[in-house]
Amino acid sequence: MMPSSVGVKDQRGQVVVLVAFLMVFFVGVMGLVVDIGGAYTRQRFERSVADAASLSGAQELQTAVRGAVPSAAQYASARGLAMRSLVNQLADTSDPLPTCPGIGAAPYAADIVNCNVPDTSFYVSISAPGLTCATLGGCDPQKSVQVTVRQPDFGLVFARIFNQVQWNVVATSVAELGYSANYALVTLRPPKPSRANDPSCSPNCDDNEGNITLSGTNTRAFIEGDVGTNTNIELTAGARIVMSPGYSIYHYDLYVNWTPPPPEKQLSSPIDVVYPVPSETGGTTFTTDADARISDPTLCDAERDKVPAAYGISGFSAASGEIRCYKPGIYDFELPNPSPGEPQPDVILLTPGLYFFHEGVDAGSNTKFIGGYEPDSTGVAIVFPTECTPACKFNVESSPMVALNAGSAIPTIASGLPATAALDYGGNPVDTGGDEPVLMTIIVLRDPDCVVGPVEPTSGCPSNLNQLKLPGGGSLYLTGVQYAASDNSTIVGGSSGTGYIGQFISWTVRYTGGSQIRFTHAGDEGPGVLRIATPCSPGTNCAADYSDDPVP
Repeated sequence: MMPSSVGVKDQRGQVVVLVAFLMVFFVGVMGLVVDIGGAYTRQRFERSVADAASLSGAQELQTAVRGAVPSAAQYASARGLAMRSLVNQLADTSDPLPTCPGIGAAPYAADIVNCNVPDTSFYVSISAPGLTCATLGGCDPQKSVQVTVRQPDFGLVFARIFNQVQWNVVATSVAELGYSANYALVTLRPPKPSRANDPSCSPNCDDNEGNITLSGTNTRAFIEGDVGTNTNIELTAGARIVMSPGYSIYHYDLYVNWTPPPPEKQLSSPIDVVYPVPSETGGTTFTTDADARISDPTLCDAERDKVPAAYGISGFSAASGEIRCYKPGIYDFELPNPSPGEPQPDVILLTPGLYFFHEGVDAGSNTKFIGGYEPDSTGVAIVFPTECTPACKFNVESSPMVALNAGSAIPTIASGLPATAALDYGGNPVDTGGDEPVLMTIIVLRDPDCVVGPVEPTSGCPSNLNQLKLPGGGSLYLTGVQYAASDNSTIVGGSSGTGYIGQFISWTVRYTGGSQIRFTHAGDEGPGVLRIATPCSPGTNCAADYSDDPVP
């Protein structure tokens, strides 16, 4: 009997059907890949269009002051320029701006939502200020423009096999007038090794919370600029940081130990500020108080007469010892150091120049400490050692006034003219260097063991625990830069809030006793810089909530 071949033929028929089905499936998958590639190509085109439009609009949001909010007219102009860019790219440069649902024709007094660009299949949305900045962070919402471009009927070919006829292809861009960090207060101590960049430690991250410490019900740090810290901020007993609009706290540690505001921004690497320090070469060394003074009372009274009336020293006399005028140089004694029987002076005047105080300063509880009092003229620069034995400090915590390089900018830095940079012993200005140098007022020599890196050095830093101890009594006026890069600085005392400190760089800073001093940034910021905001960097989803709305 011949074997039957019917079963084999049936199997062959099934294979043919299966192969045919799989061919259709594989063709569909390959076609879907083609459609996806086409959609991504369209989305990249939309992103480039949206980027150009948002940048075009954001240029209208410049303000005279960084923290100022643009006007309604500026926002309307920003929307109009963004729409002009969109029409030029998606349609024709000769086409008029479209009339949009809910707001009508240009100028657009409100945000534009799902407005069709005539004779195209594209719908656009424009918001000024930007919506995503307000929800995701990373840019200034008040100075941003957000643009969404979408084609809700992007046609498909092969994906129809899977019942996909068209896709809604969307791209969003946010552009802002951004600023580089302009620090008013910086603390450099890196995180403890046990907590370095460990957000999981929150809320038990005490080791890393002490770079900027504020304590006391009425303690306020008024910051006119940005804050930078390599670790974090500790606010206790009702203390607060009050920042001018438009500025942020930049931090290297990953966790945030306060509730914004102030707004926060994450740093990718530790902050380190390295400013030049003047040399002692060529300076005159003084070993006694009498040698360092201007001995002629008439010459000292002439210096007194250069001091603006707001300092309140016109009634003091050099002849009676109430005022002492000192010469620039290298001091190998603690200032002041009167001879036996001499009273403590009421006023110390530092005449213009560079001062090295090897043994520190202790101005006493009733002495005004003043230098750089002539407006728009060379001032003073003061340098303290990293440490000395016995411990030396700039200890003026209870002084009725400390005013250095304030010129006539008293009682507020917003009026009057401060002094200019002191000259070193070679006639060169003591400043930060760079394209826009800023005068340096107080300098504590850096401890070489205090190395800024991802984690704090495990030993030897800082060797001097508190070199700068400043009063917070409302009569503290320090312009320019205070540079104590390896020092734990302290500001103490009550305040009326009228005092100010220029840019302050320290290892750590502690505020106590109700101090309300203001920190101010150094240098002119200039105009904002146009840029695509971080939330809308490639690969980041920042489409606004209306991106998937149905076509009106």
